[in-house]
Amino acid sequence: MSNWDAWLAGFIDGEGCIRIDSSSDGPRISIASTSLAPLEEIVEREGGSIVTVKRYQLHHKHGYEWRFYSPDGIAALLTRLR
Repeated sequence: MSNWDAWLAGFIDGEGCIRIDSSSDGPRISIASTSLAPLEEIVEREGGSIVTVKRYQLHHKHGYEWRFYSPDGIAALLTRLR
């Protein structure tokens, strides 16, 4: 496993969510973070998109979420990271 794959596996494990939602278009992986830079690196290397997450309290930091919806891409990514 490459250093990138090991880092991404740990980031998904620590901060991410893998879900299959019958009310959506299928599986998705998401990672929420208050740091934009790591999510931008993930988009550059893996694809997907970043959305801004609403702050519920003024003292909370701005948040971002990487979202990856491609079923084939998710299968390939999870196979690579296991």
